[in-house]
Amino acid sequence: MGCDIHTVIEYTQWDPFWQAFGEIDLPRDYKLFSAIAFGDGGITDDLPYPPRGLPLDVSLKTSGLFYMALQNI
Repeated sequence: MGCDIHTVIEYTQWDPFWQAFGEIDLPRDYKLFSAIAFGDGGITDDLPYPPRGLPLDVSLKTSGLFYMALQNI
């Protein structure tokens, strides 16, 4: 099973377009990823704040990383 998370720091300055500032390289840590996903079984139905998905106004870098990952599924 693949286990990758891409962390991108973004900013906006005086305009509605987000820019990628940098990317944080997270090592593959299955315990961390399991904690983020609320366990090995994935997300449960009783979450206080359900996932909101990817915002529409992300930077090109973030968008490219997200859609590139979807192509590899």
